[in-house]
Amino acid sequence: MMQRSHLISLVLLAGLAALGLLLVPRAGHGAPPFSEGDIVNPEFRISAISKLLHGTQVFDSALSVALCKDANALGRQAKLQAPIQPVSCDEGPISAGLDGGNFRADLWTLTRSVPDHRGCFLGSWIVSIGRGADRTFGFGKLRGSLESGTHGELFQLNGPPNSNCEFCTSPLHFEGFLDGELRSGPGYRDRSQLCCTIQGTGLQPVDMNNRLLGEFIMRIEGSVLTPCHGLVNARPQPGEGERE
Repeated sequence: MMQRSHLISLVLLAGLAALGLLLVPRAGHGAPPFSEGDIVNPEFRISAISKLLHGTQVFDSALSVALCKDANALGRQAKLQAPIQPVSCDEGPISAGLDGGNFRADLWTLTRSVPDHRGCFLGSWIVSIGRGADRTFGFGKLRGSLESGTHGELFQLNGPPNSNCEFCTSPLHFEGFLDGELRSGPGYRDRSQLCCTIQGTGLQPVDMNNRLLGEFIMRIEGSVLTPCHGLVNARPQPGEGERE
């Protein structure tokens, strides 16, 4: 009897959906946009996210030093904290929920000490709004390179003479990628995904004069991918709507 009732319910739901009286998520709703060995899932609405962070960085005093003879890398840990501000290309409404939030990150860096501090960083980030442990608005990962400039030769080749705006070894410069998830909607039940590039100054414990560097600046630029809802209007079949 229960199986029969369940079957009747499914038939009724299918009929309502076909008549357009029931809002049903499109196929692929909730699935990631990319999965290895599969086609791209396009069931998303893409909007721009454009943010600026200017905050504090605190490095742990402990260093991880290699034991092998030819190593030149040092490992460090740091904590970042900054308020979030929107900049020119930012679009709402989901991205706007981050504004004024508190960005925090736990970071690990691996750098050499001579002739520069070129290296890599990896970390996790979280954004909270208001007070309380349940006020998390977003979270994810960030990673990238330290003191490695990528803009110089492109401008030198394609721009006006002497337009090399960034050297390949750029002191205190970092570039990388930030991804993760944002919460939005009633009760923060909706989940949107982030796909962003980042660049800025900092993520090193000292400046060029070997003075303690307690601040960092980071620009975040990218896309917010929000799962779409509802059904696309059915396209008329060939011959439908034509007068006989």
